[in-house]
Amino acid sequence: MSTIIFGGHFIASKAGKTGLADVTVRITRITLADLTLNALVTDAACTEDTASAKGGYLYRLANADLSTYAYAAYMTTADATVDQKTVAAMQELVGADILAILGSVLSETVAGYLAAGLKKLLDVAAPVFTLASANQIGDSYARLGAPAGASVSADIAAIPTTAAPTAAAVAAAVWAYTTRSLTSFGTLIADIWSNATRTLTQGAASVEDAVAGDDVTQYLGADWDVTLTGLPSDVTTYSKVYVTIKKEPTDPDSAAVVQWEKSAGLKVFNAKSGSDIAPANGALTTPSATSVRFTLKAVESVKLQALTMHYDVKGIAPTTGLNVVLSEGGKFTTKWAITRAIT
Repeated sequence: MSTIIFGGHFIASKAGKTGLADVTVRITRITLADLTLNALVTDAACTEDTASAKGGYLYRLANADLSTYAYAAYMTTADATVDQKTVAAMQELVGADILAILGSVLSETVAGYLAAGLKKLLDVAAPVFTLASANQIGDSYARLGAPAGASVSADIAAIPTTAAPTAAAVAAAVWAYTTRSLTSFGTLIADIWSNATRTLTQGAASVEDAVAGDDVTQYLGADWDVTLTGLPSDVTTYSKVYVTIKKEPTDPDSAAVVQWEKSAGLKVFNAKSGSDIAPANGALTTPSATSVRFTLKAVESVKLQALTMHYDVKGIAPTTGLNVVLSEGGKFTTKWAITRAIT
């Protein structure tokens, strides 16, 4: 609801007429929806504006519903000296400020806080406010789910604080479980273990890598199984493929420490060949177009010395007889295993 101040001005001989004691007002209430007219105030007495003394007269209408109605006011006097005995009254809406609403001025901790806050709040294109009841704060919000009436704070306090298990604990729990299955991997596990060559990665502290770059390391008194990859051409097309290990690159093949040939197996061993060696104790294959694999049984490797030597890979073309160095190789190092037993 709002308060409206109506004001009328009476003139006599072009000057404001003061001292009129019989000025009254009639107010019509107009329904905004359909312009229905209703007499709201009839011949109510007005008050002269003696402060200005310019012939003005005032009337105060309280509890005006401006959301539903509009208001028209007319002031009348019976004085014969005025130029017009009935005038339309102007209206002034009294602002709906905090004082008008509360009846007292709001207090503030620092002067200007309320004004600055309202300016900031209302400084938007289309402010929208919804207020059904007093705002809820903190733990007064209704809890979702059962039990009804329990507080959110209680739920938070009930969250378990048990520390997350360590990786070691998880692994131990997995391997301690009675039944373990890898069926979710389909045929992957079977494919890995059915493959002719399997490479397993293990910690560096346990066994030195067999191949590191171009260099190879093998243990004496152990079975050798080495695969060299990344060769430049299709080794499967060559009639002969050699892998040769020598103490010095200038040594003849007959003085090689070990030499394998694809079709013959072990060809030279400890500078011996032919009937003096066992060709079946070593083998050379080409598992792919760009790799060779050579093996040597422990019964032979135990006869060698711990040395750092040289090796290469060479092929001979089947029709042209062209000799091709497939890999210049690198260092080939043999080391004694701590355990030398082979049986």
